[in-house]
Amino acid sequence: MGKVVTFGEIMLRLTPDDFPTMRAYYGGAEANVAVLLSCLGERASFVTKLPIGALGDFALETLKRYGVETDSVVRGKGKMGVYFCENDGITSNIVYDRADSAVALADENEFDWDGIFAGAARFHFTGITPALSDGLKAACITACKAARRLGVVVSCDLNYREKLWDKSDARAAAELYMPYVDDFIINEHQARDVLGIAPEPGAACNERYVSIADILMRRYGFKNVGITVRGATDGKIVRSGLLYTGGNAYFSRIREFRAADGQGGGDAFCGGLIYAMKNGYSKPDAIEFAVAASCMKNSARGDFATFTVEMIKDYANN
Repeated sequence: MGKVVTFGEIMLRLTPDDFPTMRAYYGGAEANVAVLLSCLGERASFVTKLPIGALGDFALETLKRYGVETDSVVRGKGKMGVYFCENDGITSNIVYDRADSAVALADENEFDWDGIFAGAARFHFTGITPALSDGLKAACITACKAARRLGVVVSCDLNYREKLWDKSDARAAAELYMPYVDDFIINEHQARDVLGIAPEPGAACNERYVSIADILMRRYGFKNVGITVRGATDGKIVRSGLLYTGGNAYFSRIREFRAADGQGGGDAFCGGLIYAMKNGYSKPDAIEFAVAASCMKNSARGDFATFTVEMIKDYANN
């Protein structure tokens, strides 16, 4: 059925445990998606540029340990991106040290997309990648154009990060790559703040999300829109999601759970949705699977979701 290619930055994550000690993980939005898809039995290929040296080697070995293909990873000058993450499962404080990382210094011409997409069925990236440099923004657009030409389905999570760029720059970049995107993932706040899309005042909760998805689809021509919904109450995460396609809205059930780690839930949603849609799940089952994967990820420490299909199905059905 073809592999899934993801493109972005993998970083070293340091999380305070019992100060001054820290736990070390590798993670990053598109790498997280690739790891989950590999654990679900898909061929997953991660594309990035890593520094020459031990940290880059360890990152590659970590990906390979989970079965992720790394043949298209470029090596070169620059450092390993690092991020420091304090979180209690609900709120997070993130500090980046990723300026001048190897991938941020990459030139768009270092990636041979025709070769990378050989045997590919899907391509996934997030709005984080074009935020890192002009070279990566150009590379994302080139990749999207190549995917469209080669018949590869493109998915994108807007994934806006205010610590990387401002909203106007994020929107300007999105306007360049969104015409090539088939499946788009976003949340209500990003739709309003970055893309200027807001439902009618006073609309009921579900009506708001359907309105946002419908506007997105009509404005940009997406085939499917996924909207993640997240809140918190009494120390628990409240999560659900919407899959909008063909004028029809499919909502997941609303789930409440206690989270161990607030990172990676959105990436698990993307990975779960990609897997379900690629494997012919019904639309109601697809959104349930994606939300279940997201909830399960935030119940585990680290960036990666390393669950099997059976584990997620069991959770989704309970």
